[in-house]
Amino acid sequence: MHKRHMFAKKINEGIRSFIIGTRKAVNSVVNAIFNTVETESSKEKTEIKDIYSEMHKPKGLLQVVPPKFNH
Repeated sequence: MHKRHMFAKKINEGIRSFIIGTRKAVNSVVNAIFNTVETESSKEKTEIKDIYSEMHKPKGLLQVVPPKFNH
């Protein structure tokens, strides 16, 4: 009876350590993905803000000059 109890205890400890290790691995992958997305989104936000400010507050008049064709 004692051997069965000790065997079950070892199995439970092994399963628990496997689950804890898997959880840590998944958390580190999720954190890496989140940090990557967060840095990319912060770069995009500043770019969108600059485009928005240029569209609604132009600094000067733009002149579109057609190309000259010499024949």
